[in-house]
Amino acid sequence: MKYYLSILLILFSLITLGQENEKKSHLEISGMLSGMPSFNFAKINEEWTQDFLLHNRFDIEWTYGEWLKIDCGIRNRFITGDRVKKDASYTKMISKEQGLLNLTDNWLKKESFFINSAIDRLSAQFTFDKLEVTIGRQRINWGITSAWNPNDIFNAYSYFDFDYAKHPGTDAIRIKYYTSFTSVVELAANIDSNEKVNIAAYHRLNYKGTDIQMSGGIFKSEDMYFGLGWSGFIGSLGVKGENSIFIPYKNKDERKTIYVSSLELDYSFTNSLYIIIEGMYNSSLKDVNTSNLLEFFQSSSLDARRLSFSPISWFASASYPVSPIINASLAGMYFPNINGFYIIPSIEISLTSSTYLSFIAQTFNGDIENNNMEMNSLFFRLKTNF
Repeated sequence: MKYYLSILLILFSLITLGQENEKKSHLEISGMLSGMPSFNFAKINEEWTQDFLLHNRFDIEWTYGEWLKIDCGIRNRFITGDRVKKDASYTKMISKEQGLLNLTDNWLKKESFFINSAIDRLSAQFTFDKLEVTIGRQRINWGITSAWNPNDIFNAYSYFDFDYAKHPGTDAIRIKYYTSFTSVVELAANIDSNEKVNIAAYHRLNYKGTDIQMSGGIFKSEDMYFGLGWSGFIGSLGVKGENSIFIPYKNKDERKTIYVSSLELDYSFTNSLYIIIEGMYNSSLKDVNTSNLLEFFQSSSLDARRLSFSPISWFASASYPVSPIINASLAGMYFPNINGFYIIPSIEISLTSSTYLSFIAQTFNGDIENNNMEMNSLFFRLKTNF
């Protein structure tokens, strides 16, 4: 609640400034509200558990002239159900803060429900012609491919966390200089909640129709990082890739160099069917156990060195507009080391231009610690944007 009071004070100040300088300033508030019951079970004929999530988001953007922009994003979640009652660690996991500043809080907690609020964007951007300087909590997205992003060293996120469209931010300083219309040079640095530092430079350019990016720096205060990515076409076939190498410079005798690489092909048919196939290789991943498997379903536990729980991972998805108001999609992952798969079918119905009803299923099956592990979930979400 203390964070809300601070944000309301900032918002009031911006509105006051906007009224006094109508020609120079502009305030825009957008967001969304969704309700989503879910049902979880290992096998269909065994015990089912139920949960409910009421999810709200406010995105506030205030600009002053052409040189200043302030962004603030507030995420609120009311969560209730069997998992809250049975899993004492769940509320702690939801309130886990990744950034240096503690802007996440379970400010109301009872036996059967809790309310979590998080500020995942809070930054000021200064623009001077081709130069941009952004200070504060922001998203630094250097990823290219769809499911796994080895180049995304600042903001790794989980593909499984489908209800978090904005993805997490990080407390950072970012400097961007646009050398041309298709080329940019960046320097970024952040500190996380464990006081680990990332510092990296980034350069993106376009060469004969292909976007190429190069990056390098220090990762988590312990590795030298080098990355290379690209995005282009071979005829009508989209081709994207990311490669990263993490070389230890601390505790070198205890840790090994890590290679992570992803490659994606995508194609859009004339009937609007869109398909993606992606593979990822990670040289460092070890055997999976039940506890670290569950970590991969939460963005807060990931970093660019460990984006999956399999040395080789495969991903495929297809989406198709069944009608002007109905879109169907099917996505899946395969993990050879555990003979495991993860499948997500979904249907989204557009009720109005800003309101959507979605039916989403998730099923996971794999051999973990010599036992077959199965998890299934059904979600029904009503979401409106404003």
